[in-house]
Amino acid sequence: MYVCIYIYIYIYIVIIHLISVAILASSCQGQGSGVGPALQMGPWSAAQNKMFEAAEQEVAKKSKNSAPRLRKRDTEDQVDRSLKTHFFGWTSLEVDGHQVDGHTLRQQLLADKRAVKAGIMARLGSSYWKDMQAKFAGPDRPTKTLTIANKNEMCDTALMFALEMATHNNTTMKSRAPMIQYFASSDSVNQKEYVGILRHMLEVRPGTSTAATAFYIDFMKFCIRHQLNTKYPNETNQVKDLMDQAIGSLTSKQPCTQPFATMGL
Repeated sequence: MYVCIYIYIYIYIVIIHLISVAILASSCQGQGSGVGPALQMGPWSAAQNKMFEAAEQEVAKKSKNSAPRLRKRDTEDQVDRSLKTHFFGWTSLEVDGHQVDGHTLRQQLLADKRAVKAGIMARLGSSYWKDMQAKFAGPDRPTKTLTIANKNEMCDTALMFALEMATHNNTTMKSRAPMIQYFASSDSVNQKEYVGILRHMLEVRPGTSTAATAFYIDFMKFCIRHQLNTKYPNETNQVKDLMDQAIGSLTSKQPCTQPFATMGL
């Protein structure tokens, strides 16, 4: 008798399960898996910018009642942070007064970030920021004023490897360790090599992380050891603001050491 009862209960559970599956399947009928729009790049027209802004406002309305900790940072705030991170030292004229393809730098970043949110444009990666820096850089930007005096000078293979690793496109292989080793062990550096190093150091933002600040301090020790501020004063002056920022980040935690104070930068 008990065996029969167990069998009836088992059959009942199986029937309920089958009914649930059938209901779920019927509710999903007719729903397709459409493919999103093809990704494209700016510049964007005024109509497209308005469309991105409207889409952003709609998202903001829907998230109005959500908890503040779940809200995404406002697009304008994201642009301000990007300007501080990727365009450190750029003047207000370069950011808001100089137009390329009908947009200032700030307007271009704002439109592109809205395009990303709308699904029209891919995520803004490292190549995007390099393209924007090259596109909007004025004639006085360090990246354009840093020139090699003698292109026939030889380059240390260890330095070439270190720069390659420090700027590697593959983030898993990217490493500053060879550069740090080069800073500590190099015997000499010529002007061509120094320009290559400076072009990389212009992309490092001391103060954004402990690692970035420590990397800049290693670079400054390298400059002191080879007296590069005396040998190549014009070139060294291009990273003076970044050096000051590194020292500022360091001195906010501990007193500035004598070698940095005597560098004269």
